[in-house]
Amino acid sequence: MHHRHRQRALTIGALIITVAGALVAPAAAAAKTRWVDDDAKAGPTSCAGTGGAKTTVQAAITASAAGDTVMVCPGTYTGRITIQGARDGLKLLAATTTKPVIQVAPTAAVTIIRISGTDDVTVRGLTVRSDSEDPCGFRGGIDVVAAKRASLSRLRIESVGTATNSGCQLGTGITVGDSSATISNVRIVDPTSNGIAAFGATTVTVKNATVDYFHAAGAVGTAGVMVKAESGTKGSFTSVTVNGLATGGTSTPRLAVAVELRGAGAGFVVQDVTTSYALTGLKVGTSKNAAIAGVDVTGSTTGVWLDTGTGADVSGVSLTDTQFGITVSSATGATIHDNDVTGATIAGCSDATTGGAGTLGTKNTWTTNTTSTPSSPVGLCGDAA
Repeated sequence: MHHRHRQRALTIGALIITVAGALVAPAAAAAKTRWVDDDAKAGPTSCAGTGGAKTTVQAAITASAAGDTVMVCPGTYTGRITIQGARDGLKLLAATTTKPVIQVAPTAAVTIIRISGTDDVTVRGLTVRSDSEDPCGFRGGIDVVAAKRASLSRLRIESVGTATNSGCQLGTGITVGDSSATISNVRIVDPTSNGIAAFGATTVTVKNATVDYFHAAGAVGTAGVMVKAESGTKGSFTSVTVNGLATGGTSTPRLAVAVELRGAGAGFVVQDVTTSYALTGLKVGTSKNAAIAGVDVTGSTTGVWLDTGTGADVSGVSLTDTQFGITVSSATGATIHDNDVTGATIAGCSDATTGGAGTLGTKNTWTTNTTSTPSSPVGLCGDAA
């Protein structure tokens, strides 16, 4: 009797152990590293390996899962890259300091690299190239869409060829929409619409970025902004350089706007920005409490333009060969202080707002600014009244 009870207890105990074991989640699969080499000789540990590498980047990404790493060996790889699905934490990296080239067929009017709905993706060390020779298609460099915490670094995104403004050029270098991203140590060459564009429910940190606009023909147009944040985007632009062309003829047009906040989220930071030969160096519109510190503008019609918005803090602006220094159209509640606008050739400071309690009856406060040319109203920036 007791024997039967003991056997039954053992059977039940074994059943409990079995069920409990079944309920324990299996261990996560170990992250894998996949190699890409145009001659398939790379892998399993280096570009000088024994073989087994994929020959296209997309094939390696398609074979990857969350947390995996795709190492790209030196070479030129043709084909659009899409990172999406259950691949959070994927890393797409250059295997050496030599930047491998990612491009699409000349006729492909697509984004070359697209990150869509996948979080914590890293892209580092690549050249993303748009060939502008005819026949060709209008294309983007990198798009980040509905993805969190993307990291883009040590990248060169470029348009090459003799027809970079012919309708077959690189449109936008990097686009970030409804996402969060850190963009660092990048150079973007000859985009026609935007170098870096962030919009929507986005938080973006851009640091150590250079955008060159060196087109050989055609004007970029008034919509052309090389670095911009709009539609509620939060974050910062730090240590950003935008280079335009020095002459303004039809064959070598000036860039429209170097850096712009257009409805950016409250408190967006612009710091240590250098621009050359754009019609406007920095433009702020419909943004609240923008923090602007250190803007160096050369060869522009207007250095800093506060168009609309409230509460901007502007300091550390310096100018060289610029017609107008700091210009305010309708912006209110701004504090404009400690700027050296002696490099303006027509007017150092101008403020069109009236009827406020600010400096000289404007709706903004101007203090400790220096200028060598008249202000409007006179005396706004220390010029003789």
